[in-house]
Amino acid sequence: MFEEAAFRTTIYRFFKNDKIAYIVSCVGFAWMHTGPNPILIVYLPMSIVLTSIYHRRRVLGESILVHGVFNALLPIVIPLLQVITGLYYL
Repeated sequence: MFEEAAFRTTIYRFFKNDKIAYIVSCVGFAWMHTGPNPILIVYLPMSIVLTSIYHRRRVLGESILVHGVFNALLPIVIPLLQVITGLYYL
């Protein structure tokens, strides 16, 4: 919940321009999970999905719900992503 609040509502309130807020939120969220690492390309699509969900209606609960479901599916998703990307240090 903290991640979503920090990277969705806080960033959207800080930046007056929605496009800048969207980009900073997407990249910042993915960067927080990976740092300066090529694995960022794996996290960026999920960040885009979560940001798009919030951006559409500005309802934080929706992005929290999707984030929670995604985290619950991680035991399945991570091995799948490792096979697809060939990156076994996720």
